[in-house]
Amino acid sequence: KDELAGTNYDPAKSFSSAKLVNEKGELISSNNLYFKPPKDLAYSKSSIQTDLSKQSDHYVLKITSSTLAPGVEITFGDVDLWLSDNFIDVLPNEPMMITVKSKVSFEQLKSALKVTALDQL
Repeated sequence: KDELAGTNYDPAKSFSSAKLVNEKGELISSNNLYFKPPKDLAYSKSSIQTDLSKQSDHYVLKITSSTLAPGVEITFGDVDLWLSDNFIDVLPNEPMMITVKSKVSFEQLKSALKVTALDQL
């Protein structure tokens, strides 16, 4: 174990997260660094919550988890749509907002939505 990391450091359960924000506090970029390959991660199972809402000309999918949810894949089956992102890491208690643009109904989107994290496979 790395002496600088402390006695409780476990690379299979640790990660580093960095965010770049502008002077207005708006997120410009973010990145997560894992210290082990995905197959060797030892995180507790995530419990992902989703909330799909209609905005003026698009939908917003809010994804949250109380624990780290690594490698979250967002799919809508065969529904024709555009997503601002479809593969993300959800950090504990930090909601992720995904923009969804589609001509199908809210009900069709909601029923086709599937969200799966790497730790749930």
